Amino acid sequence: MPSPVPRNLYEQQVHNRRLTFVVLIGFGLFTAFLGFGLDAFVLGTISEDVFIPVGTLAGLLVGSISAIWSMKSGVKAVIASTGALDADVGVPAQQQLINVVHEMSIASGLPMPRVMVIPDLDPNAFATGTNPETSVVAVTQGLLDSLNREELQGVIAHEMSHIRTSTSV
Repeated sequence: MPSPVPRNLYEQQVHNRRLTFVVLIGFGLFTAFLGFGLDAFVLGTISEDVFIPVGTLAGLLVGSISAIWSMKSGVKAVIASTGALDADVGVPAQQQLINVVHEMSIASGLPMPRVMVIPDLDPNAFATGTNPETSVVAVTQGLLDSLNREELQGVIAHEMSHIRTSTSV
């Protein structure tokens, strides 16, 4: 009998994509259910004499649009929440970051992601995006200040691996 828990990273990704789809469908159905309650108890459009599910359809529509919008604008929301700015070629440490990301892009065979710097002194980095073409690598100023080029390469290689594995299945 196959294990219900994915055994490796790629199986986990497939599993997570399926669960994301289930959550999005569930959200649409939940908003439709709320709309049904609006129809049945407030608007009175669901009864023995009348069946015009205005609230139900409106709830389904709003929930579906909200779910789709969340999926499409998730990268922008993440970037906006961090206050990240595009890396500036005029700043030596940020130019080095761009160079390292470019090197790792070539080495991994992935398109060059957008490179951003977060004005935060804590050392951290992340990669986001729904596919390699929309991917973003963001690092904090604290990371740039605390790592040498070799260490930065290791961090960026790690972040590029997230971009690679997010779409390799």
